[in-house]
Amino acid sequence: PDRAARAWFAAGLLGIVLLLLFIPCVPFQDLPNTGLVMLIDHSGGEDGTPYFRRPEVTSFGYILSTWMARLLLSWLSIDATLRWMCLGAAIALPLATARLAAVLGIPWALAGILALPLGLGWPLRMGFVCFVLGQPVVLLGTAAAVLLCRERSARRMAELALWAVVAYLLHAFAFGFLCGLALLAWLCTGARSIRALASILAALIPAAALAASDVAHRPLSSVIVRDASTPAAGISFRPLGRAFMNIAS
Repeated sequence: PDRAARAWFAAGLLGIVLLLLFIPCVPFQDLPNTGLVMLIDHSGGEDGTPYFRRPEVTSFGYILSTWMARLLLSWLSIDATLRWMCLGAAIALPLATARLAAVLGIPWALAGILALPLGLGWPLRMGFVCFVLGQPVVLLGTAAAVLLCRERSARRMAELALWAVVAYLLHAFAFGFLCGLALLAWLCTGARSIRALASILAALIPAAALAASDVAHRPLSSVIVRDASTPAAGISFRPLGRAFMNIAS
């Protein structure tokens, strides 16, 4: 049965690869806008529009996916770059799920199979490239937190710290989810040792320092100063049922 599950998991990953490589156009909602922003960034962003000018203030959040795109654009077109980034996110999520399942001692191949549809879930269909790249990092960081609770060592702390930094560099929400799941790992793993909790918190300090720097320098605030003639948009929340459906799909 385990060998069969592994075969089905491999076949599912291959199916995702073939789907995203050979369909004529990746049918995700926000990708045209993402491609336009990447094109402007690749050309230097000096088109006279303040929103698209590269900021002078150093920021860390969201920057890793930007540099990944810039690297790929050295060899690929805008469309191919977006396709490969989406492909990487789509196959990384089931693989990260399988890794976390293996650490938790449950059938990893079956967990990976169940996560295959989530690789093409709502965030990717909406084109949230930064966030979907951060999702597998969250799961890998959670696996590192579980291992740190079981074995408190410098190597385990460094592993969690690395995933936390990568998560924040991809998306601030990814780092937030990782923090929450790391604390959940401490609550559900072992004897809830204070030393294990201290090790987790210490491992999260480098990423938290990057977040604190961004908050202090405000690089993630509004790019264009709002004047009195442009009223601030009100905050609205989607219905609870739709929110859960978006998360699950």
